[in-house]
Amino acid sequence: MSHQDSLDRQVEPPQPPLLSSSTSMSSMHEHQTLTDQLTRQSPAPLPVVAPREPSPHIDTQSSLKRSASHLSDTKPPPQKRPRGVIPRWAQSARGNRPLRFIDTPQHNPRPRQQIQQRPPPLPQNETTLAPRQNGNPVPAQHAPPQAQGQGWESSIANVVPFENLTRKVCDWIISIIAVRPAPVGSTWEIEAKVGTIRNRQSGERYSNPDVDSEVLMREGTRNTRFESSMNEDQHRILNVYLNGLTEAALKARLQDPSRIEILYNHPKENDEFYELSHEGKAQLNPDLQGWIHEAAGRGHRREVRVRRTTNKVTGEVTAQIIKTRVADKEIYNPDFDFDFRISISLETRWEGAKEHLTQVAENRGRNKDRVSYRHMIYQVDLTQVTYEGSDRKDHELEVEVATESLKQEIERLRRNDANNQVERMVTGLVDNVRLLCRKGSVG
Repeated sequence: MSHQDSLDRQVEPPQPPLLSSSTSMSSMHEHQTLTDQLTRQSPAPLPVVAPREPSPHIDTQSSLKRSASHLSDTKPPPQKRPRGVIPRWAQSARGNRPLRFIDTPQHNPRPRQQIQQRPPPLPQNETTLAPRQNGNPVPAQHAPPQAQGQGWESSIANVVPFENLTRKVCDWIISIIAVRPAPVGSTWEIEAKVGTIRNRQSGERYSNPDVDSEVLMREGTRNTRFESSMNEDQHRILNVYLNGLTEAALKARLQDPSRIEILYNHPKENDEFYELSHEGKAQLNPDLQGWIHEAAGRGHRREVRVRRTTNKVTGEVTAQIIKTRVADKEIYNPDFDFDFRISISLETRWEGAKEHLTQVAENRGRNKDRVSYRHMIYQVDLTQVTYEGSDRKDHELEVEVATESLKQEIERLRRNDANNQVERMVTGLVDNVRLLCRKGSVG
């Protein structure tokens, strides 16, 4: 098989046995009591030191030269201080008392330990990085030397500060799907696509020399566009990486059934697009029509299109969906090859008559060779897209969160339930995308 042929098809991990999965979230750590603040004893008063005698008056009129007789008149040099006697200026104000702190145990002499060398820096490998909670590193299992025996707390307030970018994304999602319910017959979709933010005029990747880390782009930025694609090398790297994770999760689960498995699916589908007629639009839910009108006002497509998906193996029509883009957030990520965009959309099943559907003129059919990886409430779709009658080939990656699970946690938040998992779920979405952006970067 040639190298190009290997790129043209998706590679999937070995078929794992069917295993039941459990998707439980661990509860948040309870706050610990802050340790008592240590205070120092007041130091003993400094010993009284006699003032120095004033220097003798120097006759500025006399000659600077001195005779040998003058040298003979000088005083002999002072005697050396006996060995072991500490000069007054070097004596401690504490006297001979040992240094002690309040509420600390008495000093117990023990053998002197050998000084260890500074450890080498950790390699920049994702498997060696500390795990994170709410976008922040989780403390290691072993406390640092100065805190041995005293436990460990996340911060001086014993809380994990929220990560600012993820919190803004979380608030943005809540402000949309918690304020206005989805129309009857529609469901919310929240997904993140990996790609590139490009300048509309030059087509080059957006660049900001004043920024060296990921930034949430302002809404209404009209001089840029988002391109949700990658090249074949990046696609292959991520395909191998995700297959490796799937195999590793399977092996780990065979040893420990409590581990969460990664399920995968490899469908091959074809998408065709149809424009909905005026009579067909009139059959839509009025609330959905309102969302479509608002999306058009923000610059999205005014035409209402139906995407018909067909299984290429069986020929079965698996879905006819109207997708309405509601809102987007683009994240500029200059440290890696990819930026990403988080989108909130409404998906509505079309069950109307075929005569209301008109095939769009530029419809060439999209053949999708996709491998889907599902872990907990997240699904990663790695897709290679080809077009009928064209040599064009696109490679896409997106991460989707189970919106129904997120909505349940938003309801708990609405009831002021402190144990809701809204921020943890959104953090998982963002962190999955961050991880894949890093793994797919080849520069």
